[in-house]
Amino acid sequence: MTMNRAFIDTNIILRATVDTMPLHSEADNLLKSLRKRRISLWISNQVIREYLVQMTRPQNFSYTLKVEDVVSNVERLKKTFHIANDSPEVVAQLLSLIQEIPVGGKQIHDANIIATMLVNKIDILVTHNVDDMRRFSSKIEIVPLVSESAN
Repeated sequence: MTMNRAFIDTNIILRATVDTMPLHSEADNLLKSLRKRRISLWISNQVIREYLVQMTRPQNFSYTLKVEDVVSNVERLKKTFHIANDSPEVVAQLLSLIQEIPVGGKQIHDANIIATMLVNKIDILVTHNVDDMRRFSSKIEIVPLVSESAN
């Protein structure tokens, strides 16, 4: 695998953009480190939707933002990250992937991220959701937010 493109999971985006969220500094520093290494950082429209879901509902770690502020944050994300588009090829890859690797229910969202990565030739997934994503480790490299020895 080449270490030149990384997909950034929603849980990293949230932590990097919400300074009151646990592991904020770690997420922010990890993204800065990847940029410094000239790794191209990617998200998808799915990540944007998941970000909107999290930022528009009450949280115990965050203050409530006005819709205008959430929209402004998303516009900033769209300028900061490359967007891997959903496509018929992603759907075909997703269908193939779920036949190969057992998933169901909400795990389909994780499988769709992997399908998006594969179609867009993105090798690395940066996530705090390592346990759920580990099932796809034969397809992509997983970079955890914190090392497993730190957990």
